Amino acid sequence: MRNNYHIPKDSQGQELIYFAGHSLGLQPKTVQHIVDRELLQWANSGVEGHFDSENAWYTYHERMRGPLSKLVGSTTHEVAALNSLTVNLNLLLTTFYRPTNKRYKILVEEHLFASDFYALEQQVRLHGLSVKECIEFIPWPKENKGFPLESIKHTIDDLGESLALILLPGVQYINGQCFPMKEIVEAGHSVGSVVGFDLAHAIGNIEMNLHEWQVDFACWCSYKYLNSGPGGPGGIFVHENHLNKDLPQMAGWWGNDPNGRFTMKKTFVPVSNADRFQMSNPSILALAAHEASLAEFDKTTMQDLRKEAKSLTDLAFKGFENLNIDIITPSEWDKRGNQLSIELNNAIEIHKALRAEGIICDLRDKNILRLAFCPMYNKPEEIALLLERLEELIR
Repeated sequence: MRNNYHIPKDSQGQELIYFAGHSLGLQPKTVQHIVDRELLQWANSGVEGHFDSENAWYTYHERMRGPLSKLVGSTTHEVAALNSLTVNLNLLLTTFYRPTNKRYKILVEEHLFASDFYALEQQVRLHGLSVKECIEFIPWPKENKGFPLESIKHTIDDLGESLALILLPGVQYINGQCFPMKEIVEAGHSVGSVVGFDLAHAIGNIEMNLHEWQVDFACWCSYKYLNSGPGGPGGIFVHENHLNKDLPQMAGWWGNDPNGRFTMKKTFVPVSNADRFQMSNPSILALAAHEASLAEFDKTTMQDLRKEAKSLTDLAFKGFENLNIDIITPSEWDKRGNQLSIELNNAIEIHKALRAEGIICDLRDKNILRLAFCPMYNKPEEIALLLERLEELIR
């Protein structure tokens, strides 16, 4: 599938070795054609493009439901492409974080992404509560090797009936650990808590079955493993158990019943699917790039992508071990995805040296390099070159 993507090049026209798909995925070659199609329709049709008989913008977002539902393991009415990740998280927290005098605590992991914490912090304050008293952290493992399930379950049991909400990542962004979502949902529901996930580093990376696992809600971005472009559309999953309820929620006209959307009545009648969380009409140009990127996933399966990812990451994992490099990503295949994170005393210097030689990865916390081995466009030969360069740099 590599030939379906634009591979960045250096000033001499040589292809770079790109291991940063966990940060920004590469552009599918079909994107320009699809975006140009919408630009041309805008130029030729103006406002009438919204209701074009062959390519209506009014229902454009609905095209994303099928591909997204396959990627997260859901029904089509449980997913929607809309807004951006943190906007969607705030919308979902408004609905699903409903603290009471008895049940008010939120459980997160210690190094959750900062934007998620900001959203949680402000939601707590909007309810007039204390952040210190409400937000509980699962401590970062001392060995840097991942959060043990038993530790997570023990914390959930300890918080018990005080726990209102659990928000954890599908894949942790620093060490690349896959969280055991099914087991976390079971543990959370056993004490009466709502359970949601940030899937920014999970969607397009690992197999999921959110509907079967009874996940209450989830949200994600599309510019990492989905390859939908910088600032691409966010997405949400809301389990159908909640969709027919009279939910407290933020509202906008694109979440209103489409049959009455233009009557401008002063009563919000939510759509009976995840679209109810839409605020305004979406950016068609952004959705066009999203449509093109999701189409690449329809050419394969997550099972096949995972097989190829295992081959790539096993090769890199073994190479790092042979170089005595400290790997902080769990070794077990079911506990990791495309990303491997390595810890180096001189990571800053090595990061700069790799970039100078055309190898793109990223640096975290001054001593951690994160590398994603994406099966859609990375190849074993690139990993061999990476290992060769690392061996030279750490001598």
